[in-house]
Amino acid sequence: MMRRCVVMGLSGALTAGTLGCSSAEDEPEHLAWLVQRATEVRELAFQQEVPIRTITSEQYLAEVAADVDTLTEEDLTQLAETYGRLGYFDEALDLRPILTASNDWPVATYNHVEKRITLIGDARDDVVIHELTHALQDQHFDLTTYRDVATSDADLTRAAVVEGDARLAQTRFYIEQEYGVGLNQVDWEGYLPTLFDSSESFLADSTVPLVFASYPAFAYAYGTLFCGGHLTGITRDAPFPTSPYPYLWAREDALFGPETPASTAEVILQGAPVPTAPGLTAVPEGLSCALEAIETDTLGPFYTYLLLYPTESTHGTERVVSLAEGWRGDTLLFVRDTASGEAGLVWTSAWADDATASALGASLSTLHAVTADSVEPRRGTAADGQAVWLENSGNRLVFVKNVPDGCLSELAEKALSEPSSKRIPPPRKSPTLTEWARRSGRW
Repeated sequence: MMRRCVVMGLSGALTAGTLGCSSAEDEPEHLAWLVQRATEVRELAFQQEVPIRTITSEQYLAEVAADVDTLTEEDLTQLAETYGRLGYFDEALDLRPILTASNDWPVATYNHVEKRITLIGDARDDVVIHELTHALQDQHFDLTTYRDVATSDADLTRAAVVEGDARLAQTRFYIEQEYGVGLNQVDWEGYLPTLFDSSESFLADSTVPLVFASYPAFAYAYGTLFCGGHLTGITRDAPFPTSPYPYLWAREDALFGPETPASTAEVILQGAPVPTAPGLTAVPEGLSCALEAIETDTLGPFYTYLLLYPTESTHGTERVVSLAEGWRGDTLLFVRDTASGEAGLVWTSAWADDATASALGASLSTLHAVTADSVEPRRGTAADGQAVWLENSGNRLVFVKNVPDGCLSELAEKALSEPSSKRIPPPRKSPTLTEWARRSGRW
């Protein structure tokens, strides 16, 4: 009978395990062996050596804090006036310590800019394999280019591919060393729940606004299932391999090229069709007030989940899946009033049906504690005193906030009437939400 292994030692985001520890500087022979093993378990060859250093957790957090200190007040103000205003966090928060604290979880990193691995403390062998896999990905697929995307949803999607692929190589190494068996003998039915439990615990226990916990909460669990499914044929509902063994790792390579998923919905659902985009990517002409565009974005189902998390009683994978099943696209446009300098936003989303859009509208109203106007219920005032417009039209939902009163209804009407299209978002001028959650250029 085939032996099945529940890989309990890998249940967290590079945290728990039983394999030995390594020091890149003190054990060069052991490190050389790990480099060779990385090429074997990921089935890619190194094109150049990868510098590896070991630092303490205190040194690592000091480096993150120094990186955060390079942010200007203008950077942080814009983050607060855009994504904070949308509802991810209180606009008045001091973001510097939060951005530092949100990076206190890694035990190792690969910096795709410096092309260097950093081990934080005594790193387990399988953790080193994980980071070496990132170096292999970079050398073969160019992670700098791969992460150069226009939306937060696309960035988080690619993070899931990068981390899921590395987790597969890490898992393969782990079970070969621990149990002497192949990846085809992983007990996915037992392994996957530990990954998703870890993801949900990360959010439930977070000491920072959840938007800054998006990377570890999504990339490892959802990425491992997506990449594992691509390689072995497992699905969430049927976690049993169907692909011929030995597995064809070229299928993993394709995820960095022609088969790159387009959205977190595709990652979550393991192959959802690419939706069209509703709403506005530019300020419409002929408005009764003068506005200029700041930035556009797409949140996708997972960032929508994090946004509405405080308002909902049901959390976890089932809720994430239901949002992904219902999501049909969204467009977020940040604007600035040229007279007052105030920043506002227009978020338009499309869902599978009217009821889903209506329910999400109610959640947004709760999130912002909106008091509706007694005459025009679509108009209201948020708890922070800013004007809002919240409207459903069929399966579409539009949320407008902090624009001049004369523009509220006009922007909503334009956003709801704009035909959905398969359009290319304009290049980004500022970091994505995923970049904010992942400082120091690391994967």
